[in-house]
Amino acid sequence: MTPGVVELTYQVTRAEIAEGLRLREGPARASRGAAATTVAVVLLLAAAASFAVGPVGPVGPAAALLVCAGPVAVWLVVLALRSHQVSSCHRVAQEQGEWRAVLDAEGFHATAGGLRTDIAWSVFPRCAESERILMLFDPAARAKGFLILPKRAIGADRLPEVRRLLDEHLAGV
Repeated sequence: MTPGVVELTYQVTRAEIAEGLRLREGPARASRGAAATTVAVVLLLAAAASFAVGPVGPVGPAAALLVCAGPVAVWLVVLALRSHQVSSCHRVAQEQGEWRAVLDAEGFHATAGGLRTDIAWSVFPRCAESERILMLFDPAARAKGFLILPKRAIGADRLPEVRRLLDEHLAGV
């Protein structure tokens, strides 16, 4: 193997895509999720109190049920949308098949399903790392692209070399 060049062969999994989307959204998603959970819990407690104490003023059991069901419905819709997003990305990845990729001083070069792509480091200037993946992305608010590098494809022995390569070329690992 050539120093400074890492070769990978992989097909991204559904779990890796889901993890990449979570990493891409970062702390903002977690804080939105915590706020939504807090509101839902408060509304559920209010509905439970209404059932336990009985109607207070014009609020009857039907209104309490709506207050209870509303946050649950919103939460289910959000889960369904996330699942659909992961499924759509995974379907595209499955259609492309196995990726054969090279990371070097120039960037990411890959072939899959008759497609060849060369991506300069400047396209994805940031990197985030989780237990299973390294993900390259553009942190701009409107940027939608990202690149998932599964650690299982890199291998524990080559992971330090990949991290070094990313440190040399990206703004943050």
